Amino acid sequence: MKTLNTDLLNEMYQQVANLDEGLLFSGLTVVAKDAAEYMAARGLYDEATQSFQQNYAAVMGDERNYWEKHGSPLYHTLQEEQLPNGMARAAENGKAELLQLSDPGLHHEWLHFPGQKFLKKFGEKWKKTLCEGEDSPYHKLENGLLGQAELPVTIAASILTVGFAAATFFYPLALYIGLLLVKTGFKVYCEKNDD
Repeated sequence: MKTLNTDLLNEMYQQVANLDEGLLFSGLTVVAKDAAEYMAARGLYDEATQSFQQNYAAVMGDERNYWEKHGSPLYHTLQEEQLPNGMARAAENGKAELLQLSDPGLHHEWLHFPGQKFLKKFGEKWKKTLCEGEDSPYHKLENGLLGQAELPVTIAASILTVGFAAATFFYPLALYIGLLLVKTGFKVYCEKNDD
């Protein structure tokens, strides 16, 4: 089992910590697509990548007919559309390359809305990991064992080590989910009853 490279995760966090919510949603779409393209190019297929691909397909398949007809570049490769790419590959090589996601030109509804759906989909998947039990980030936050500034990276680390896989190419995805859960209200997310 791969161990978590917290230095790399923190370096990535420093690159995107101050982005607004809109850019984070757009960035989540881009890092999810980047991870999917990376896995396809490398032929990666295990339990974690299969789980990711199922969730990715569910989100990207939603409204696909509309977006293909009305010009969303999401159904082409990131490189073809000159969108930020290579973050998963860079992370796998131990490099933090998320600064390219701070471009205000990424504010597009065709990037923003899938990002919201990704957060909802992955948030549902990892809620138990993030909110329940003594080792959960929520429990640590509520009991003063964790500060607000540490929360996004701690959420990402929990996703990677407990809820998903510690493969470094997943770091950008896990970090974006952690940042968005904090910016959109982590306490509300954990306390919300999903009945």
